[in-house]
Order: sequence, then C-alpha cells, then structure tokens
Amino acid sequence: MADLLLASAAIAKATKPKESFGNFHVSMGSTVLSIIIMILSFALSWNCNKGTSQPLKIIYAIIAALFGWMYLVYYVVAHVGLDRFEMEPEFMKCT
Repeated sequence: MADLLLASAAIAKATKPKESFGNFHVSMGSTVLSIIIMILSFALSWNCNKGTSQPLKIIYAIIAALFGWMYLVYYVVAHVGLDRFEMEPEFMKCT
C-alpha cells in the first residue's frame, strides 16, 4: 500500500507542469513572432540578392533567417534609412 502511495506521488510530481519562464501562451507567442521574423528576413534577403548566383542567394537568405532581428535592423538602417536621405551606396541597393 505504501509503495502504491509513493508511486502515485512520484507520478504526480513527474507529470506536474514545471514552472518555467513565462507560461505556454507567452512562449508560444514568442515562437510565432520569431518564425515570422525569420520568414521576413529570408524574404527580404532573397529579394535584395536578385543579381547573385542561386547558391549564394540561398546561403545569404539562410544566414539572414538565422540572424533575423539583426538582419532586420541592418536592412532598416542600410536600405530604408540611407535611401531616405539618398546616401545609400550603389553596392547596397536592392535591384
């Protein structure tokens, strides 16, 4: 009988949801946001590298997707910000 109580207590403890950073909705929301940012970074990189060869285009797009936030900051500064002031160098323009 005691073994049964100990086993059920161990099962209850093992199946109890662990307290982690945030709850499920927060972690699910951040995961969805990260995936959206990865897709956006991939698409922006793909469109900006139209003139490069296909293998390099794929590599650049994958790297941009992996570093999504940093690529989006770079894109906004380099392509949107500098273009607004007509300061974007010719080699940085999206063709």
